[in-house]
Amino acid sequence: MIFNRREFLQTTTATVATVAVPALAVPAKAAAKGLPIIDTHQHLWDLDLFQPPWLSGAPDVLARSYVTSDYKKATRAVNLVKAVYMEVDVNPKNQVKEAEHLIALSKDRRHPTVAAVISGRPGEDSFAPYISRYKDSEYIKGVRQVLHVDSTPQGLCLDDQYVKSVQLLGSMGKSFDLCMRPTELADGAALADKAPETRLIVDHCGNADP
Repeated sequence: MIFNRREFLQTTTATVATVAVPALAVPAKAAAKGLPIIDTHQHLWDLDLFQPPWLSGAPDVLARSYVTSDYKKATRAVNLVKAVYMEVDVNPKNQVKEAEHLIALSKDRRHPTVAAVISGRPGEDSFAPYISRYKDSEYIKGVRQVLHVDSTPQGLCLDDQYVKSVQLLGSMGKSFDLCMRPTELADGAALADKAPETRLIVDHCGNADP
């Protein structure tokens, strides 16, 4: 089956919507026999803690909190054993709050979340002191900045400050996720050359049209 990008996104939204329709899910006892799954790209947001700016004007299915209880309902059709949280592009002023919340969540074994990739702005001078506080945290595995929005110009990830910050992540044993326009994937490759000791992860298949 072939989808264009719009159809793909509609399907993705429909998948999110199944959180609100748990009756469609397979019973948990059936899922327990399946292949163990680790979700490496888990999105959660609790609007009582912070409100990601992109949720303003979002469809009702997204403009609500999605917390662990919702996630467990949505995934009960599979044998999900662990999850790694992926940042949700919070307001920069809430980045520390997001990180601290995820550390607490990861320590609590009642939750499937065991680690996190947090939000950050590698292009800013404040990045080094920000990420350094999590240098020794076993729960913070890496950083992502969404680069395909209007506020991030092409080539941003190749600026000297940005490259320096991504190199710093590698020295800490942490990764950097590339979430960028498909036309700028060559910039991601160039960044990999400039930061060879840092693990770079391409998100969403490069955001290319299916």
